[in-house]
Amino acid sequence: MGSVKSDHPEEFRRQGHMIIDFLADYYRDVEKYPVLSQVEPGYLRKCLPESTPNKPEPIETILQDVQEHIVPGLTHWQSPNFFAYFQCTSSIAGFLGETLSTGFNVVRFNWVASPAATELETIVVDWLGEMLELPKSFLFSGNGGGVLQGTTCEAVLCTVVAARDQMLSQIGRESLLKLVVYASDQTHSAIQKAAQIAGIHPMNFRAIKTSKSTSYALSPDSLRVQICEDVEAGLVPLFLCATCRWQNPETNHGKIYRYHDFKPFIHSYKPFKKVGHFHMVSHEAPKSTTCFESVALFLKYSGLVESDFIKALGSFTQRQQQSKVVKNHLCALRLNEFAPSTPSMKCRNSGQIQALPA
Repeated sequence: MGSVKSDHPEEFRRQGHMIIDFLADYYRDVEKYPVLSQVEPGYLRKCLPESTPNKPEPIETILQDVQEHIVPGLTHWQSPNFFAYFQCTSSIAGFLGETLSTGFNVVRFNWVASPAATELETIVVDWLGEMLELPKSFLFSGNGGGVLQGTTCEAVLCTVVAARDQMLSQIGRESLLKLVVYASDQTHSAIQKAAQIAGIHPMNFRAIKTSKSTSYALSPDSLRVQICEDVEAGLVPLFLCATCRWQNPETNHGKIYRYHDFKPFIHSYKPFKKVGHFHMVSHEAPKSTTCFESVALFLKYSGLVESDFIKALGSFTQRQQQSKVVKNHLCALRLNEFAPSTPSMKCRNSGQIQALPA
C-alpha cells in the first residue's frame, strides 16, 4: 500500500473508498456472521506467510485476506446479536471522526505540537462536564479540567499515581509501603491493577465486602471500620474509588449507589479526611445514555452532583463509549481543582521544542 504522498492523491482516494466500501458491506452483513468466532487457537499462523513479505501487496489482496482470514476470527462486538460485556458502541459519526483524526496523524503531547488538538480536547471535556451538570471546579473554564483517555484503566492509574505522589511529598517517599487503597468488592479490577502498577503493596488494597442487604453497594459503616483499623495500624489511607453504575456485566451487579448516605461520613468523619484522594468512576447509566440529560438525571438521583457532596471528589471518570456515539476505548477523566495532580504528570524538558545552538 505504501506511504501517503502528496503527488498520489487519486490513489489514496481510490484505496480509501475501497476500505469504506468494505466496512459498509461488513456492517450490512454483520448479523449474518456467528457472533462468537468458530476458529481454533493458532489458526491464523497457518493462513499467513511464515516471514515478513519482501514486497508490499495491493489493497485488493489485503482486503481479500481480511475477508477470508481475519473476519472469521473476530468476535463481532457490533452485531445486533452480541449481548456480552456491554452494548454496541458504533456510529457513523464515531467512525468518520476517528478516520478524520487518524488521517491528520499528528502527535499531540503538548500545545505547541498541535494547538488545535489540545484546545479541541479541552473544549470537548468542558462540553461533556457541562452536559452532566458538574461543578465549575471540574471544568477548564473553572479551576479544574481533564483529559480524554483510552480506557478507565488508564484514567484510574493516572489518578492513583497523582494521589500517591501528592501524599508522599507530604509524608516522605519512604512511606510508600504504608499507603492503602480502598474500593468495594464489586468494583472493576482496574483499580486493583492500577494500585499495583503505582507501587501500592498488594496487601494494602482493601476490597470492602458488600452484601445483599445493601444491594451490593459500598457501605459507609464498613468503610469507616476498615479505615479506623488501618489508621490504628500506622497505615496511611490514600485513595478511595467509588463506582456509579446502573448495570454493567463487567462488574457483577447493576446498582445506583445512593451517595447521599456518604455525606455525613465524608464531611464529619476525621479518619476519612485523611484519605488522600476520592475518585468516582461512572461505568454506565441506563441504555438511553445517548441522551446526556438522562446521564445527568442518573447522577442527580445517585446524589453525586449535589454541590455539598461532589466537593469531596478529587476526580471523576466516565466511560464515553457506552454513549453508543463514539468508538470503543474513550474515557473522560476530570480533576476537581487541577493543580494538586499536575506535578505528577510533569517531566523536566517534557517534549519542549528548543533551538539547537549555532
